[in-house]
Amino acid sequence: MKILMLLGSPHKKGTTAALAESFVKGAKENNHEVVCINCNGLTVHPCIACTNCISHGVCVWTDDMVKIEAEATKADLIVFVTPIYYIGMTAQLKLVLDRFFSFDKVIMENKPRLALLTAATNPDEMICEPTVKQIDILAKYYGTEFVGMVNAVGCKDAEALAGTDFVQKAYELAKSL
Repeated sequence: MKILMLLGSPHKKGTTAALAESFVKGAKENNHEVVCINCNGLTVHPCIACTNCISHGVCVWTDDMVKIEAEATKADLIVFVTPIYYIGMTAQLKLVLDRFFSFDKVIMENKPRLALLTAATNPDEMICEPTVKQIDILAKYYGTEFVGMVNAVGCKDAEALAGTDFVQKAYELAKSL
């Protein structure tokens, strides 16, 4: 299986990085190919709803989304990885997700399954609900399956995460694929 992991955190050694690393370990143990792309620092322009992608089959922007599109359109699974900032995914990941619009017909044909890894300082899992709902609806829109998630709530940093079973849950999610 080819897995695309989109990392939305600006922190390379933070909580979501630890979740992602554990997921990758489990996936590779199952002989899955994993491509990780950190959305932070990419040059990605926002969708401007010009519909050039609909009328001409290509986005008007030529930026780092070209790399993401190349991976997303051949993935069997796309894993969205994000800290929860102010009740939602990071702007870096949302910017990338909005640009999926320009190639969503290919995604709908390929039907990659979707997964989600989040981390939040807030200990109440309800803080993750908007992001979970968004990925669940995205899976339905694509006509595919939302295979699972790990919401590491109450984890303000990697040290707090270390005292939980969330890293193991990310590993187990990957192993279950």
